[in-house]
Formats: sequence, structure tokens, C-alpha cells
Amino acid sequence: MNIAFALLPEKGHINPYIGPAQALAARGHSVTVAAPGDIAAQISAAGLAFVPDLIPQEPGARPTHGPELAALIADPPRLAEWIEQLLLTGIPEQVDHLRALYRRHSIQVVVVDPLYYASAIAAHAEGLPWASVSNSLNPVLPAGRSEEHTSELQSLT
Repeated sequence: MNIAFALLPEKGHINPYIGPAQALAARGHSVTVAAPGDIAAQISAAGLAFVPDLIPQEPGARPTHGPELAALIADPPRLAEWIEQLLLTGIPEQVDHLRALYRRHSIQVVVVDPLYYASAIAAHAEGLPWASVSNSLNPVLPAGRSEEHTSELQSLT
């Protein structure tokens, strides 16, 4: 079976998928990993195939690691803007690129990052089954408990 993993190119959104992708590949499935950022080194080091189909021609200025990301996380207004841009900007274009990727690689099932909305929309539009693996415990927080990032996400709904 041809399986695509469509991930956001952030460590916390990549690492939870490495094991499941490796397990599927070990069972004989063709596993393709794609992201709108260059994660080829990490994916290749895990013995998996990365396709650069979704990497924008003009890379954005969004920090993804190091001191720049730490400073962003410490600044709630900037972080809220960054999260909104990450999750909601350019969805129609992303859906088009993902649909083309799914067709080009004859994908039969898609594993989506739960915050990469375009990947689920594209899979649905292509009539492909899709599943998501949570990359955080935020969805299972007790009612009434608020964490910094969950309140930022709730502000987008």
C-alpha cells in the first residue's frame, strides 16, 4: 500500500510520526513523507523517503528552531500570530499541492498531522482514507484546564 505522511515541518510535529512510519515501512508498505519545509535530513536518517513536493519555492521567514523559536514562544502575541499563520494561511493552495502529491505518488492512505488541516482536506477531496496521530496531550486535558497553547488554538475557532 502507498501511504503518505503529511506533516508540519516542526520537530514536535515530526518526531511522533517516525516510529509509525518506520513500522509501516517494515511491514512492506511504501511510505512517503512530505512537509511544506525541508525535513529531508531527519526523515532520511530514520530510513524513510522524503519528497520535497510541498516545499515552497520561496521559503518563509517563520522560525522553526533554536533561540529564534524560543524567543517567539516567550512572546504570546507573536506566538499567537505565528500559530494562526502556520495553521490557516494558504490552505487552498496547500490543498491543491497536496492533492497533486497524492495523485503523483499514487497514494492510497494518508496519515495527517492533526494541525496540518490542508492534508486532511486534500485527502477527503481525493476520496482517500486518512488518519491522524496526536502529537500532543492537549486533546485529552481535563475540562477546565487551560494550557498556554490550547488557549491560542481556541482563539482561532
